[in-house]
Amino acid sequence: MVKVPWFSRSSRYLPAGRTAPADLAAEVARAAASPVVSALLESVGSAAAILDANRQIVALNAAYLALLGVDDPAAALGLRPGEALSCAHAGEGPDGCGTGPACPSCGQAVALLVASRGHAGERACALVRRWGDRTEERAFRVRVAPVDLDGRRFFVASLADVTEANQRALVQRIFLHDLSNLATGLQAASGVVGGAPDLADVQLLTRQLLAEVRLQRALTSGNPDAYVPARQPVRIAAALELARRTVAGHPAAGGKELAVEAPGEDEQVVADPAPLQHVLANMVLNALEATPRAGTVRLTARRSDGAVAFRVWNAGAIPAAVAPRIFQRHFTTKPGEGRGQGTWSMKLFGEQLLGGQVRFSSSAADGTWFELALPPSPGDGRA
Repeated sequence: MVKVPWFSRSSRYLPAGRTAPADLAAEVARAAASPVVSALLESVGSAAAILDANRQIVALNAAYLALLGVDDPAAALGLRPGEALSCAHAGEGPDGCGTGPACPSCGQAVALLVASRGHAGERACALVRRWGDRTEERAFRVRVAPVDLDGRRFFVASLADVTEANQRALVQRIFLHDLSNLATGLQAASGVVGGAPDLADVQLLTRQLLAEVRLQRALTSGNPDAYVPARQPVRIAAALELARRTVAGHPAAGGKELAVEAPGEDEQVVADPAPLQHVLANMVLNALEATPRAGTVRLTARRSDGAVAFRVWNAGAIPAAVAPRIFQRHFTTKPGEGRGQGTWSMKLFGEQLLGGQVRFSSSAADGTWFELALPPSPGDGRA
């Protein structure tokens, strides 16, 4: 049995080093002639490949070929999974897939590490595929198991596409929760639970409800063109206060301080209030979830030369392996389905719907901030 050296100074995670061409050809021939390999690939029920000790593909099934979008297996043989799948991070390491700075946060790389120790590993894997001018984001459930063939260690790596299931879970987790909050507000504003009806609040909440439905359609489809922004003057202080009230009852806010620093009451920005609130609330919730009890999160807005920058800060630092994936759809460090949409949707709505720029900075010394910067507009200004 070959002992796999799962450490290398020339790698950021899994070891560098490739199988020699002659040895790789022998491995491919051995896998092609093995009834065990054929049975494994046919019985998996999803896209599957056999990898050698250096994580290079030596056999694959028809479902894996279909996932790659190629007809000839030779196009993938010898490549590592991320390279065959056109992973956006595959070329960032000194020796390709598995060796780059983003690889410690890759579900497939972690599953391979577990499998190298003799146990089957299963993880969620968020994949950004880039080839030519095309980009695709998918969510997979990855399972990697060790297998010995003729005394040599290989791995069976299977991929189950859970993108649609992940998006359905997102609707259940976020959309229904938001609808419930809006329905509660409408009930109170209409006077159903006592008190006089407030027609202005009913109209406001109804507009927000309709906008939320359109926003969530864009969120689940990943198509920003599905939502047509309705730009209007928005008081900045009111937007910050609404964001504060939105997250006040969230479990992540318990025992923590949210410090809000707003400009003057008359300061305005021209924007669509629905996606603006979505971005602000997600920035604040992410910061609260990363903050321990008794900690502080700061929400601020500042105007400079007509532009307005909304910023949320917390004292924690984002791990280096996570930072390259921070705006990647489906990627998350949290357990459970329907995760991995918050920062992605912030980027999508902040830039493509609001016309701004969403960025972040993180370090152990200075903490982490996320910012939505909206450019000057002819309608911006003071009331």
